Amino acid sequence: MDGTTVSVGTNNKLKLNTRNILFVGAGAFEKAKPTELAIELQGRLPVNAKMESLTKDDFVAILRNTKHNLLVQSIALLKTEDVNLVYDEGAIDLMAEISVELNEEDNIGARRLRTVVDAVLEEINFEAPDFEQKGAYILIGKEYVEERTKHLYQNRDYKKWIL
Repeated sequence: MDGTTVSVGTNNKLKLNTRNILFVGAGAFEKAKPTELAIELQGRLPVNAKMESLTKDDFVAILRNTKHNLLVQSIALLKTEDVNLVYDEGAIDLMAEISVELNEEDNIGARRLRTVVDAVLEEINFEAPDFEQKGAYILIGKEYVEERTKHLYQNRDYKKWIL
């Protein structure tokens, strides 16, 4: 951690001084007390700040405004199969709203977007290589998002039993 020299690289030949590197342990230690952390971590995370949950607007901003967001990645991935993907505003808003709702029970922050986007694109990703209308556009709308994410709500009660 901070101020430590760490061996990295092949055969640990490179040395990295972490003095000027900021480590953020957000989310991972949300419910842990400092005394519950591994001895190597105790006292090495000197700043303790409460972080607020992401809002719908935060999720929308992550989906729209970040350079290599999940939507841009999915569009680029499907373009390799000559399938053009387009998201309408309603779909983006609903994916953000679903992420907020699912985070209420088990808050994993922005990582929740991966779960939602993957659920929306599961069938399209699977069928893209055999898609008959190459070069066609597929519009992801609000109704499609609703249909493809229903199962995420059904499985909520079972999450606490899955390791």
